[in-house]
This record gives sequence, C-alpha cells and structure tokens, in this order.
Amino acid sequence: NAIAVSGSSFDTTTIRQLLTNATIVMDNEPRAVEITKQLAKYIDKGYNVTMYPDSVREKDINEMILSGKTPEQILELINTNTFSNVEAKLRFTEWRKC
Repeated sequence: NAIAVSGSSFDTTTIRQLLTNATIVMDNEPRAVEITKQLAKYIDKGYNVTMYPDSVREKDINEMILSGKTPEQILELINTNTFSNVEAKLRFTEWRKC
C-alpha cells in the first residue's frame, strides 16, 4: 500500500491510522530547509524514512521515472535506503550534508 501526498507536510495522525507501517519518501533535496525540517520531525516520531545516496540526482520519484528508472529499480532504491530510529538519525546527519 502507498499513500501519495503533496507538499512536505501532512497530517501524521491520519497517516498513522491509515497505514501503521508507513515509510516517508520525501523529495531528495538535502539542502531544502523545509524538507530537512519535516524529515527530522518524522524521524523523531519514529517513522521509517527514505534518504537516497549521493548517486541519486533526481529530486523525486517522478524525475526517476522520467530519467528511465523502472518501477523495480525505484522500489529497490527505496527499500535499500529506508531507515528508522538511531540509524535514521545517523543517516540524516550525513544526508543533509550532501
């Protein structure tokens, strides 16, 4: 199951009610103040969050599709770059330096 939202903020209470094992996949913009602020909040709330490696240059899933990545490649990127709790906090420190 997936839930798509527009913008960098959404009602986390509603999302938790809809999907208890949610993964937050935000735009790949480590220098964007609003993105990093919201991502830090979701990490603190205990969500699973995706933070792409430096090798991913596209800013979002739409750009990944337009660049030719297959749905399977995108899912693999999400699955291998999703973190939570302490691991997410450590990865976040590195990610936002990109």
